[in-house]
Amino acid sequence: MKELLSSNDIIRNNVRYYRLKNGYTQKQVSEHLNIDEKHFNRLENGYYNFTLENLDLLAQLFNKEPWEFLKERHKFDEK
Repeated sequence: MKELLSSNDIIRNNVRYYRLKNGYTQKQVSEHLNIDEKHFNRLENGYYNFTLENLDLLAQLFNKEPWEFLKERHKFDEK
């Protein structure tokens, strides 16, 4: 049976996917969001949740619509 992911897991998987697909570092994305790199790392690793404002800014950066971060399709495997 397929494991159900939470909305937050889906969002962070998609953020990581788009970040790496576009060749951005965590530092570059954190600067775009105007947050500390350590805070972005915690967002991307699930310690904190992305805000709607974060998603709007990420959508601009990655040339996506904010709702696209909610589609369960991009699972990033670091291996």
